[in-house]
Amino acid sequence: MPTKLTVENLESKINEARILEKRKSGLESDKSRASSDVSKLKKLGTKCLVCHQTITKEHSHKLVDERKHVMSKIEGELNTINTQISKILGNADIDSAETDDATGSLMELKDDRKEYDDSVEKISELKKLQKKSELKLTAKEKEKTDVKKELDGIENKITEFEESINSLPDYEAELESVESKERKIDSDLLDIANDLGEIRSQIENKEEEKTNTELEIKESEKWNKKHKKLGDYYTWLKEFFIPTVAEIEKQVLISIQQNFNETYRKWFRVLIDDPSKESRIDEHFTPIVEQDGYEQNVYYLSGGEITSVSLAYRLTLNMTMRQETESMNSNLLILDEPTDGFSKNQLSKVKDVLREMNSEQIILVSHEAELETYVDNVFQISKSEGYSRVTRMN
Repeated sequence: MPTKLTVENLESKINEARILEKRKSGLESDKSRASSDVSKLKKLGTKCLVCHQTITKEHSHKLVDERKHVMSKIEGELNTINTQISKILGNADIDSAETDDATGSLMELKDDRKEYDDSVEKISELKKLQKKSELKLTAKEKEKTDVKKELDGIENKITEFEESINSLPDYEAELESVESKERKIDSDLLDIANDLGEIRSQIENKEEEKTNTELEIKESEKWNKKHKKLGDYYTWLKEFFIPTVAEIEKQVLISIQQNFNETYRKWFRVLIDDPSKESRIDEHFTPIVEQDGYEQNVYYLSGGEITSVSLAYRLTLNMTMRQETESMNSNLLILDEPTDGFSKNQLSKVKDVLREMNSEQIILVSHEAELETYVDNVFQISKSEGYSRVTRMN
């Protein structure tokens, strides 16, 4: 028998449906991303989705199948959620009109309850305000009574003073004369006080100017000594120290450049098959390529030749740093995509190059399957569902 949907459990079922709708929205977003990855992989063809390096067709098809499997799994979960939502919304013996009436009644009750609570709170505040007003009124009435008593006393005293004044002799003329003289004296004293204050203010200003001037003189003398000292330092640095250091650096770089050039030319000849091409390092440590006695721009070379120049330079730089710097005395060599664009003949030379490097440990990052035969350990890195996985292949 179907369950009767009441106002009390209406909100519970709506909340359950909302939670499932939120989960459904997240799964639809995941499905959209997986579908987008499939489209991108089909457009890229034999290029890696992440690093855009060339990969095999089998690897590309595998990545597409993985995305399609994810989409199929998501569609199954979406169907399950749709079934649950239909079950929640359909498992009740109530039509839409009754649901609307129940929901409307519930909302009206909530509004009435809120209005009632607000009214009770306002009545309480008004009662408190009324009590305070009554206390203030009582205090004001008492204050009014006290003031009235004081006024009666003051009026009695005024009457007594008036009677006393009327009984005194007439001293008004004499008092006026004395007050006039007093006002004149006060005016003269005020003028004298103003003049004295102005004189004192001028004296204080002059004393302050004198103190500031003395401080400025001392500060100027101090900065003058510092300026002379710094000037001597500047002269020594500019005319003696910097030229000496520059000359030392020049001589050191000349020595390093010669060794760097010899090592670079050695690796270049190993990696380049064309005997008509030569390469050297100029004074700025820039590789210069020559063919049949004429200089050639590096960017006019083929992709494999450019990679060869780059690899020769990197190997030379590694060996030079290990020879010249104690802090770089390490037998670890890391090469990232060192054979991009190499021909099969050039790839076969990589094994000899690695052997001549005489490094205890070499790490190669590459998509070339042929390099797997030159190393002791092979690790494959793959990425799926946002996670990178490392698999040892031997």
